[in-house]
Amino acid sequence: MIESKDQTLEFSNEGSSMLRNKHAISLFLVGTPGSGKSTMTKRMVNAYNEDNKIAFFIPLQMVDQNQPWNLKNLLLKFPLLWHENKNPSVNKIERDFELILANQDKCLIVFDGLDEAEFQITDPPVEAGINDEMALGDLVSLMLSRQFLPGARIITACRPHTLTQLVSSIQPDAFVYMGDLPELGLEMLIKHYFPSDDLDNMLKTLEVKSPQMYQLIHTPLFFQLFIMLHRLSDERIWSIDTTAKLFSETIKIQKHSAHFNKQDKIEDLNLKLGKIAYKKTMDRSTIFEESDLDGLSVDDVQDFMFSFMRKSSDQNNSILVKLFKFHHLSVQEYLTAEFALNKLSLDDFKEFVKKLFPQVKENENGWLEVGKDSFMNIRTFAIGLINDYEYSEEKIKFFISILCDHLTKIFTKNAMTDASCHQDIIMRNMMELRTERMVTRVHEQLKSLNFIFGGQYCEQKGTEYVTMKIPESFYYFINHFVTNVSNMIVQVNVKSSNNIKTFSQEIQSFNGKIQELKINIACHVRLLDAKHIVDIFPKVTDTVHLLFSVDVPREFLESLNEKIQHFDTTMLQVKELQLIIFGIGKSAAILFGTLRRGEIPARLEGIMMISNPFHISKF
Repeated sequence: MIESKDQTLEFSNEGSSMLRNKHAISLFLVGTPGSGKSTMTKRMVNAYNEDNKIAFFIPLQMVDQNQPWNLKNLLLKFPLLWHENKNPSVNKIERDFELILANQDKCLIVFDGLDEAEFQITDPPVEAGINDEMALGDLVSLMLSRQFLPGARIITACRPHTLTQLVSSIQPDAFVYMGDLPELGLEMLIKHYFPSDDLDNMLKTLEVKSPQMYQLIHTPLFFQLFIMLHRLSDERIWSIDTTAKLFSETIKIQKHSAHFNKQDKIEDLNLKLGKIAYKKTMDRSTIFEESDLDGLSVDDVQDFMFSFMRKSSDQNNSILVKLFKFHHLSVQEYLTAEFALNKLSLDDFKEFVKKLFPQVKENENGWLEVGKDSFMNIRTFAIGLINDYEYSEEKIKFFISILCDHLTKIFTKNAMTDASCHQDIIMRNMMELRTERMVTRVHEQLKSLNFIFGGQYCEQKGTEYVTMKIPESFYYFINHFVTNVSNMIVQVNVKSSNNIKTFSQEIQSFNGKIQELKINIACHVRLLDAKHIVDIFPKVTDTVHLLFSVDVPREFLESLNEKIQHFDTTMLQVKELQLIIFGIGKSAAILFGTLRRGEIPARLEGIMMISNPFHISKF
């Protein structure tokens, strides 16, 4: 999916044509942890190089933020130091820089890991010349705002929450969202790694034995971990039902490598890795010096971290220093959550938990606004760990109280787009709670709440939100943690209306009550969908709204009327249920009706409008 400032484009000929025909753009590659952002950017750089163009790959988290930078040193000096430990001559830098300035239409600059960088991007960008030295954040800000190298293409990889914090002058021209692996792509990968296995049987077994794992492996990183665990421990894989358990089992295997053959050494490694991960995470850093390793040697950390050289930030000392970084940020985040649960004092743990949830406040219009959600992945791991393992009762009790308090804030108030999409993020987090004891414990604290599901279910694409099919996390959440709903808005926005059938079946299995239900239908409906919609009526206690943002076929409305007239009103929970249907498009409608318990339903009444040729008819 491509999002531009003007429109949303499917990644098809139209979307790729926009990228091919306009070189001088700033494009953000946005995705959740493990979605393949860094891999994609490296392939882009290779493609440019193979085409004899100029490409620069700059991992921002590796650049020393303590020293001043100018544009030529960032592009020409840093890559050589980073990749080859070479310090180019001043003359070569000047010649190459002139070449870059003269050929911006052939230049690609890739910034990887913006969310992992320790610097702050200037808001608004500072005023400076192209040869001036400045703080790294100022330089990146000037490049993203296109004040430096306006003719080059800049691609920036980051997680979604980072992009929402950037002002309009730094916002990119377009976004490319790295979504989950499609079903067909997942099947092709499994066939590649397990050519002799029965694919259908494997997928069915996985979906039944470990449905959460089945969802996780649609993310490339988690798919890789699944493949490794399946090969090393075939049976263990079926017991994994949380993200935390997947990482726990993977790291456990890593710790039992050849150079760790004693249990006491493994326990010591576990403690120290968690300690250093926690400290750096709280410092908002991902880079470790040797002094940060708490006595661990390079051999000790080789299965979890990689090392690289960087010039000392001491201006009087030109020596290279060895630095370390976890192979993936998610490993550092998992170890942070595990250490906090195992080793922090209760007071320190309470402060840690408060940081896991973003600030939520009401604006002047009474709508909710959600702050930066930097610790989203750590929160996911913490919830999964609490589900999988035993910890201090005081810690679990406090964590659940903060979790439920946050759920209360975001599900019992009217929510604008950012808050309603945060609802979706939190519901995905809640899928980590799988055991009956934890589900029951949380449900007991939430059962008295009247939930408001404040908008269409969506994915964050940069600063925008794109509607998608209703996720599995929504169904899991309402069927495990919700009793009463005062307002539920859902959007059916897929090419196939199978989503209507699925939604109907899940709502029928919902054990609670829904006061007001609004279904926004943005796909072409089938006649049989009329029955699926009517089947929902017994769960609603006040009003059902159907909003069609596509043409409404008269045949469908006739089918819906037929199903309503055969509806058994004794199934209603209330004396009266209001029905409102509003359709927009070339073929539109406004229909109203009332169902009364124990009475024969009357036909919906209203008008239909046809725009070409325009006429209005009574329905």
